[in-house]
Amino acid sequence: MPEGVVVVRDQALALARLEELVDLELWRVDKRTAWTAMAKALIHGMSWETGLVAGVTRAHLAERAGVGLRTVTSLLAWAQDVGLVVCVETGATAEFLGTDTNRAPSYVLTVPRGWEPPAVAVLPEAPQDSAPGAPVDTTCDPPASCVEKRSPWRDRGLNRRHDQPRLEPWPVYDRTETRRDRARAVDTFLGRAGLGGRVVRWRAVAMLGPWFDAGWSVVGLLHAVDHHPDRPDDTRGDAARSARDPLRVLGHRLTPWRGRLADLPTTLAAVDGHVRRTRLAATGDRGVAGGHQAPRVAASPAVRAAARAEVSRVLTNARKRVGPSS
Repeated sequence: MPEGVVVVRDQALALARLEELVDLELWRVDKRTAWTAMAKALIHGMSWETGLVAGVTRAHLAERAGVGLRTVTSLLAWAQDVGLVVCVETGATAEFLGTDTNRAPSYVLTVPRGWEPPAVAVLPEAPQDSAPGAPVDTTCDPPASCVEKRSPWRDRGLNRRHDQPRLEPWPVYDRTETRRDRARAVDTFLGRAGLGGRVVRWRAVAMLGPWFDAGWSVVGLLHAVDHHPDRPDDTRGDAARSARDPLRVLGHRLTPWRGRLADLPTTLAAVDGHVRRTRLAATGDRGVAGGHQAPRVAASPAVRAAARAEVSRVLTNARKRVGPSS
């Protein structure tokens, strides 16, 4: 077995891993449907005791998805490339084996060591006063149960404190480089925007991916959703909270920002994650994490005096080299 992976003996765990890997790919709907059907047929042939998938032929997988044998070969190649499937025994012909039938390849499903399926977001229950048939205030004010003393933006976007410890798929200030980086950045964006579990993930990756490819950061996109580039001081409000199609609302909010990355506040610009991590490792200063600048610490009087003496020495040597005529 490859190093760093473990064999899966639980079909539910394998299906969760399959869904996660498929979400990272920007496939068309027809390809996503067909390849997922073939992969699920392979998982359903798993032994619950050993995790071994034996006797599942390419013809069987092709029939389940209504595709050709070459498509099955492409699926198996992709599954092995992403680490979902490992072939433990190759197939062989009946002539080679000296038997009446061919031997189908045997596979096992694997996940990275320590991997856990992503948690399913649970939406909060609606307040009792918002149930159908509840009395309505004739003044058009919302019921008291819907009004809180805290800001309605406390759980969204830029109003969350970035210096608090957070377990997020992607740093909010880092620039993405690969498809996996982009998908993780989308997960962080959806979590910050309060849309985790409310939208179809692969659609969100397909819509927001080009923005991250263009050099935007997570906090930059959150700012773009909440502000119009021509009216930077005005907040546009949270229209996605009760929207039937939040992704359509996000697309409408982001449209005015196309090609206007330069209008984004410089404090929200994306940074190179490699440079940030290198600087963090060199300085050991936690304040640089997440794209934040480390707090400036005033130098001691002795250090300042030594710096002034060094500057004076450099200037004196420079005057001697130039001469009195200068």
